[in-house]
Amino acid sequence: MSTMTNNISKVALAGAAGSIGAPVLEELLAAGFEVTVLTREGSSSTFPSAAKAVTVDYASVESLRKALHGQDALVSTITTTGIEQQFKLFDAALVEGVSRVIPSEFGSDTTQVDNRKLPVYGDKVKIQEYLQEKTQGTKTSYTFVINNVFIDWGVQYNFLLNSKKKEISLYDGGDVEYSATSLRSVAKGVVGVLKHPEETKNRFVKIDGIVLTQHKLFEIAKKAIGSDGWTVSEPNTSEVEAQGYEVLKCDPENVMGWVVPLLVKAIFSAERKSKLTDTDNDLLGVPKNTEEEIATWIKEAAAK
Repeated sequence: MSTMTNNISKVALAGAAGSIGAPVLEELLAAGFEVTVLTREGSSSTFPSAAKAVTVDYASVESLRKALHGQDALVSTITTTGIEQQFKLFDAALVEGVSRVIPSEFGSDTTQVDNRKLPVYGDKVKIQEYLQEKTQGTKTSYTFVINNVFIDWGVQYNFLLNSKKKEISLYDGGDVEYSATSLRSVAKGVVGVLKHPEETKNRFVKIDGIVLTQHKLFEIAKKAIGSDGWTVSEPNTSEVEAQGYEVLKCDPENVMGWVVPLLVKAIFSAERKSKLTDTDNDLLGVPKNTEEEIATWIKEAAAK
């Protein structure tokens, strides 16, 4: 074991090629952790030479145990819909006595009762409850990371606005405050958790990059790419939510057809508290995001 702060030095990372996983890998390596990347058989993903890549069978606890042997922490950034894979990861971590598990819980505030009831967060809640139950009386502890909206992802994939087409939705009037955080900030938060294991043990941590409203985002966008030519809509989130539930009822295989509307309700509704409070930025060493960064992401999305 190395002398890394609080004895977490060896970290296994699942999902390192994804939108969250890639910056998490970069930040872990930059912070001096010894990182083992878990990869699937036949994967064509490449990783920095400083990371060790190990091929695993996510359907096999025994395969995962071998990869997690001697690891101090497990960070999962695989899609939350891969719930069975995550359960097997956690089972392997528990058997191997991995000290800290950070599951793929990133996103909206699932400490809110109303959010926990939404089908879009069903698997996240199951994962939380699974770890809370299974880690009792073991050497393994957990941390759940909440960051609400991913700003850069939301701009890039036209969730917050469509920069190229100059389209934006001012949900519920556009003045509802919500927290938004960049993928890089979330990655820094993961590093912060591992550097402060006692302070972050068996609890939720909250990271807040910046507080926005859709009106505020619109002003940033107009300054960044011009104020003319915009198409502005003003949807009601309750109506959007109802449409989502209708798709879920009639065509559940159309996942994005019901997931996106329910995310809209969780994030932009005046009925929800989407502005995070009691955040852990200072503890975790996570800086705030800036309007200048957002303007840059909007310009980049518009140029594609």
